[in-house]
Amino acid sequence: MTSWCLLPGLFLYFLACIFYFANTFRRTPKLEEAAHVMTVMGSVLQLAWLIYIPFVARFENVLGLASFGVVLLFLWLLWRYRWESLGLLFMPIAFILLLLSLHPSQNLSGTFVVRLGSHPSLLMLHIAAAGLSFLFMLGNFVLGLAFVLQERKFRLKTWNPSSFNFPPLVSNEKRAFLWMKIGFTLLTIVLITGSMWVSQRGITSLGEALHVFVALIAWAIYAIVLNGRWTGFEGRRMLLLSFLGFVSLTSLFLWK
Repeated sequence: MTSWCLLPGLFLYFLACIFYFANTFRRTPKLEEAAHVMTVMGSVLQLAWLIYIPFVARFENVLGLASFGVVLLFLWLLWRYRWESLGLLFMPIAFILLLLSLHPSQNLSGTFVVRLGSHPSLLMLHIAAAGLSFLFMLGNFVLGLAFVLQERKFRLKTWNPSSFNFPPLVSNEKRAFLWMKIGFTLLTIVLITGSMWVSQRGITSLGEALHVFVALIAWAIYAIVLNGRWTGFEGRRMLLLSFLGFVSLTSLFLWK
């Protein structure tokens, strides 16, 4: 029972994440509807799993309950306010929490995830996605810094030959936002593959726990920036917050 509930539920949550991310690059009603359907179907399967497992185990599995709570909160916001873009923030969290809640000793789903997490190709994907996400976020940081300098020159009306080396403000902002979207997508892949690896071996030291915490902070900052329409972080505040995210991301790569 737990296997046929959890494995399809995990897969549906994963598909929902893909559709929500694809919708940020090109908004289409069909993608949004497909993502919503995957989210609802996955939550139904997760609810069936929570009902099936013993009552005591249900409350011991805090991460599984938290995952279901995150999905319910998102579905309520979606129904009440039509905040589709928040799927970028809520669904990866729900998916990762559900991954971390699985234990190989309890069900076949946990065994499957652990075996997948120990596959060598997953580590290669994790490293490649981490490096590429840092490069895209570095480009976003540089473009954002150039945007701030250009805006200041326009405000102060100070011109010099170096001003013409920058692209126009509007195209600069669009390019920076696009690079942030790509970097955020790759960073989400890093978190998902990392959570699969953690479910396979666990967190063995305080340093590893802090490393995971900083990674989540950097990811959450960029998620808030990308949802500036709903979170209120726009304009200069959005740039300042993205700079803070880049500082957090840089600290991960300099971590020993």
